Amino acid sequence: MEVKIGDDVVKPIVEAKIQAAIIEVLGNEKGLIERVVGSIINRKVKEREYSSNTIPWIEHVCRDVIRDATEQAIQEWAKSNQGVLVEEFKRQFGQKKTHTAMVKAMLDGMIEASASRFRFKVEFPSE
Repeated sequence: MEVKIGDDVVKPIVEAKIQAAIIEVLGNEKGLIERVVGSIINRKVKEREYSSNTIPWIEHVCRDVIRDATEQAIQEWAKSNQGVLVEEFKRQFGQKKTHTAMVKAMLDGMIEASASRFRFKVEFPSE
């Protein structure tokens, strides 16, 4: 005697068994969500683009958010105090010690840049 069972009967039973096995392996829905979120938050990412150091993803995101908020606050403060800042820069640039420091910084930068043929180019125009 041969009994044939159609796919329409077998398929739902097999699917239900597979789903039950997956749920049993993964745990309940809440446990699965906790593990997924936890793994995303704690996933190690590169600290910087070309760095080999890794930090948790959540730390990376927090750094970015805090840095952006800080930059915005500083820009807003500088904009609202622009006149005072300009006057103070003018005052300090007018001092002799500032001129000396600026000349030294420029010379130090030129000396450092001249050590590399790729970063320092001097041309004398000929007429």
